[in-house]
Amino acid sequence: MYTVYYAEKKIVFDVSPDKYSNCNLIFHFSRTDKFTSRTLLFDALNNGDTIVYVCEDVERAFASFCEMFKRVTAAGGVVTDTKGRTLMIFRNGRWDMPKGKRESGESIEECAVREVGEECGISGHRCGKLITTTWHLYILRGEMILKDTYWFEMSYDSDETLKPQTEEGITEIEWCTPEETAANVARSYFTIQDLFAARRR
Repeated sequence: MYTVYYAEKKIVFDVSPDKYSNCNLIFHFSRTDKFTSRTLLFDALNNGDTIVYVCEDVERAFASFCEMFKRVTAAGGVVTDTKGRTLMIFRNGRWDMPKGKRESGESIEECAVREVGEECGISGHRCGKLITTTWHLYILRGEMILKDTYWFEMSYDSDETLKPQTEEGITEIEWCTPEETAANVARSYFTIQDLFAARRR
């Protein structure tokens, strides 16, 4: 299954419609179907918050969807310290997790470590296992972008002074207790909520 977010709306690719009985925008996607029009997609989104594509071949359908957009790959991390706290950033009016775009020649793990370090002003954090990948659409300078973000577990055992990367719109950084983290995640983006749901599985 794949879920792509666009603002507060979502596009789901799955093999069965059983979980989506309350959704009135369910389309069946055969093995030979292809996406050919972004206009039809966004016209459908204007009529509801969720579109579900029930696919005979989810991987093929999602690959066809991706071909309609410029792609950007990013990576970030869920950093926890020795006290069990989670590092969270406040950006554009919401609590979020540190992440950023991969640079040329960089592995996805190297990207995750570098971006967390740059956005939070820390070093010595270590990259662990991949948690999940999230997908979202956004508009940049008039162009529709599809971003895939790889999220890793990270550990940190130092006590450096946190320094927000203000040029990236980050105004606060906090080490959050599990209770604070849960409250912040509940008010964050759907992709962040999916990230923490994946961590619990």
